[in-house]
Amino acid sequence: MKFLRGLLFTVIGVIILILIVAIFLPAEVNVSRKIMISQPVQHVYGMAVDFNHRTKWDPWLKMDPDAETNIVTVDGFIGSKYSWKGNEIGSGEMIIEEVKPNKYIKSSIKFMDQDSEGVVEWMFREADKGAEVEWKFTSPVSYPIGRILGVMMKSVLKSQLDEGLKGIKELCDNEPIVIYKSDPPTMGDLPEMYALVLVRKCNMKDIKKIMEEGYSQLGAELSTQGLEPVGPFFSYYVSYNEKGDVELEIGVPIPERGKASGELVTREYPTQKVVMTLHYGPYNKLMQTYSMMQDYIKNNDISTNNTAWEFYLTDPSIEKNPNNWITKLAFPVE
Repeated sequence: MKFLRGLLFTVIGVIILILIVAIFLPAEVNVSRKIMISQPVQHVYGMAVDFNHRTKWDPWLKMDPDAETNIVTVDGFIGSKYSWKGNEIGSGEMIIEEVKPNKYIKSSIKFMDQDSEGVVEWMFREADKGAEVEWKFTSPVSYPIGRILGVMMKSVLKSQLDEGLKGIKELCDNEPIVIYKSDPPTMGDLPEMYALVLVRKCNMKDIKKIMEEGYSQLGAELSTQGLEPVGPFFSYYVSYNEKGDVELEIGVPIPERGKASGELVTREYPTQKVVMTLHYGPYNKLMQTYSMMQDYIKNNDISTNNTAWEFYLTDPSIEKNPNNWITKLAFPVE
């Protein structure tokens, strides 16, 4: 009986000790690791923000190579989702909530089997020898056991984050570098023009196919009507929303009005005052330039009509290197 009483007091003492100790432990797990990568910061950012690269370096997939993954990407990356399910690593999902191109990524993360969630952040800074990259994980923990386990988890998480940073460094060193940049915004005029146009409504996930088919159709009609283009092919975004739904006019400038034919219509665009820039690099990096332009428009109190032009100054069928493509972006000013 004395033994049982002593055991009971011991258990109670341990419980009280745990409760007291847990009071002084952090209410969240906060782990941050850094690495230097000898590559341009935009290259490293692109590898981290695009979930299509994730399976090439994710440290947890190395622990569970048979795990299933599902990736949904969104233009501009906000809303892109990465989910996983495996015997060793459990199941969960990560959704990008905020991006600052080449500077910052913030994602929410949920662990379904543990009924817990957290925040994953990436910070990118230009350095003399490339890019300084910081990867941070933050998650609240319950009192009292969660706080004690959180302390034990930190060393494991540090090792896993280090492994992931090493993986993304190797990927950046081995994958081709995608270079893009943009000119400082300027004010100017788009001259009036005649154009042959196809009107389309679609979601941005289908935009590549829509454009390829549209420009092929426009090229054939130019030959039929015996017209020579007097400017680069373009897209005029008439409307768009946060879900990626767009209405656009795919067209090519022509020297005279031309003739409507089937789906093809003619347009006469008046002179428009615009704020514009040149984007140098692949089309899948245009959203970074859009983001820069939106910041410029907001910071300078410029009023636009919420439409946008893209003029493709380089023909991808002739210039095969996307790093050498040039696209003119223009936003009509009210």
